[in-house]
Amino acid sequence: MPARRPPRDSQRGRLYRAEHRIPGSPLPDLRDCERFMVRVVDSAWWHQRFPTRGLASVPELRAGLRVATAFYRRDDTETSITIPPDYRTAGVVLHELVHWGLDTENDLTDHGLTFARTLLDATRRFISVERAERLVRSYDRHDVRVARAARRGPDGRWRYWCDERLALARGKPITVRHRSDRTEWARLVGNLEGVEQHGSVLRFSPASRGGRARRLPVAAVWDVRAIR
Repeated sequence: MPARRPPRDSQRGRLYRAEHRIPGSPLPDLRDCERFMVRVVDSAWWHQRFPTRGLASVPELRAGLRVATAFYRRDDTETSITIPPDYRTAGVVLHELVHWGLDTENDLTDHGLTFARTLLDATRRFISVERAERLVRSYDRHDVRVARAARRGPDGRWRYWCDERLALARGKPITVRHRSDRTEWARLVGNLEGVEQHGSVLRFSPASRGGRARRLPVAAVWDVRAIR
């Protein structure tokens, strides 16, 4: 079966406009960009969210002297982040690092709810609370949709993509990991039919014959996976 394509990246332009309205924190040359990148990736904050994205696999940093904008790229042999001179700020480097961090979640939109929330939290942690607050206001002015706060699983990892996957999963089979009365590692497989009680309860139909309908509090969910 071919890989499922991610949905259309519909808020890319709005998110770019929201970011570009906020002055950046300059990183004068590529070495400064690299030092900032290492500080982010080597932090406990980053490891708790992207445990497979460590310093051993950090993207190659490229100068981009003949390109028009910054970008993250992955191909069959390597990953890289290109930062032209006019884009060397902490905000731009962080934007591209978040693309790398979320790259394995390829059913999500590149600049969707998950990306916007992750970038916001990373901005608060690695740049400043003030810039994060300005980003929130700019997101609001440009109608950028943002996921709720990350959810921490019993393994200690913080996951950002639950909201976006639930929003994309109506009528489709998904796997949901959640806390129950008996364990923190409960697992539910079913078709998400809708939400009830002002969005606080998920309603599932069975994924196979003989199963039963289920209801699950949204607050108990800590991971969501699409079934391909």
